[in-house]
Amino acid sequence: MKNKSILLIISLLTLPLVGCTNFEFKSLSNNIKNNEISVPKTDYNATFYIDGEVSTVITYNEDNYFEKVVPELPKAEEGYFNYWLPEVDFSKFYDCNYDMMTSLDVRCKKGAFDYVDNSYVSLSDNTFGISNSVKLTSGMLTAHFTKSTAKEDTGIVFGITFDDDEPGSFWENVGVSYYFFYLNQNGAAVLSKVNNGKYKTLVNVAQASSLVDYELTVLINNNDIKCLVNGVECINYTDDNFLTGDEVGFRLHKTGAKIKNLGNTIKSDYEIASGNIIVSGDTITTISDKTLVYKRTDSIYNTTYSCYVKSNVNQQAGFIFGLNSEVSGKFYEDNATYFSYYINENGYVVLEKFVNGNKTIIENSFAIPAYLPSNTYQLSMTIVSNRLRLKIDGTSTYSYTNDVSFAGTLLGFKASLAGAVFSR
Repeated sequence: MKNKSILLIISLLTLPLVGCTNFEFKSLSNNIKNNEISVPKTDYNATFYIDGEVSTVITYNEDNYFEKVVPELPKAEEGYFNYWLPEVDFSKFYDCNYDMMTSLDVRCKKGAFDYVDNSYVSLSDNTFGISNSVKLTSGMLTAHFTKSTAKEDTGIVFGITFDDDEPGSFWENVGVSYYFFYLNQNGAAVLSKVNNGKYKTLVNVAQASSLVDYELTVLINNNDIKCLVNGVECINYTDDNFLTGDEVGFRLHKTGAKIKNLGNTIKSDYEIASGNIIVSGDTITTISDKTLVYKRTDSIYNTTYSCYVKSNVNQQAGFIFGLNSEVSGKFYEDNATYFSYYINENGYVVLEKFVNGNKTIIENSFAIPAYLPSNTYQLSMTIVSNRLRLKIDGTSTYSYTNDVSFAGTLLGFKASLAGAVFSR
């Protein structure tokens, strides 16, 4: 809405309102009477102010609503509209330039949506939403979609970038850029790019079947983009003109399309100190460079730990152990204290120690015969008191006696580049 200031005040006639759900207010140019309002089933009044002048009062009830024009009231504060409800922060203000505002965690940039059963449901064709809380610059983004019909283009958007201030409404407008990963009307997986309002298909990959209910995942590492459908990688694309915006959201093509579980939280019992991972069953894959994850255990003594490692590229990938249980925050090597047992870029097995970020290589002489980064190797270690025994594929590599017992009880994985796979 251009050159108009709206102040919207809602007063409830029926109180209390328990468990406030979705309130959406859509302004259509200067025609305020056509506002679409999605509310819980309770009577209320909505008063619209245009440039400080009362334009319309709408009374809504469970069955319908009616409107009436009312006389001018004192001028309201320009540039904002305000809403308040029981159990909602009364001080919350939003910029009125958005065509639609919502008390939910997503702001609507085109179309309309409701929130039903933990899903955002489009109330009109061509609905575009941006998350207020989920961001992505590197790592993983995922969401679950349900099409209302197979013949639609519905999916996830990321890298959203604006030239200047965020436009109030957009789809493929000048000044707006983003990536769009979706399943199209023919069931193909498509990665596209809107660059300053111009749409371009980057990759189009046919799928075995046309899905209407599916999970989309995006993995970002530098300017590399991987796209997965239901956990299966289908697109791997490098963009030399990579969009750096961290905003994410969704495009829902048809009325009734749904999205839920938009986020980038890793569901795992490992904690991420650096980088990012994707977890599938008992397999962990690094999706960012300089990834370090660890697991909290009661003790690492008198037990043999092993895992299978596939580096996939020439990099450092393997165990970490002896990490202090009080650790928190973000770190890779700086300021950290732990031991690392890994396969290096040249196929040698290395044992090293970090003390407050200072590295000491203890052993690095064992070369893996006919090493290939595409092969999978089993690393194992056993700690008894201050004595460490290490193996690869059942063959002993190093024994090491620490000057004191291994104090930390945390263990995990570390990889210098994305693409390393750890399992079992």
